[in-house]
Amino acid sequence: MMNKDNYKRLGHYIQLIDVRNKALEVNNLLGLSIEKKFISSTANTIDTNLSLCKIVQSQQYGYGAVTCRNSNKITIVQYDGEILAIENTTNLIMKFYLLIKLALGQVLGW
Repeated sequence: MMNKDNYKRLGHYIQLIDVRNKALEVNNLLGLSIEKKFISSTANTIDTNLSLCKIVQSQQYGYGAVTCRNSNKITIVQYDGEILAIENTTNLIMKFYLLIKLALGQVLGW
């Protein structure tokens, strides 16, 4: 049995990433689905400032806070694409350290 003295805050294993598309170098706009997938955005991007969107790289994760408010699911999705993509500014982009990635994989069935 684990002792609470050995617990560490989840923040020790997660690094938030906030790299914006300031140079407008990326135009592959993605969103997160409640099926835990990165999907092509269906948003109307006319007059949208894509420089505010966050750049997502392979092996980074997206977290959609809206889904946990609106359903009983937590959307955490790993991006496996080979090209850079941009994501909605309301979602968090993060990098998990290996230990937490393995633990989450066991818990979430990845």
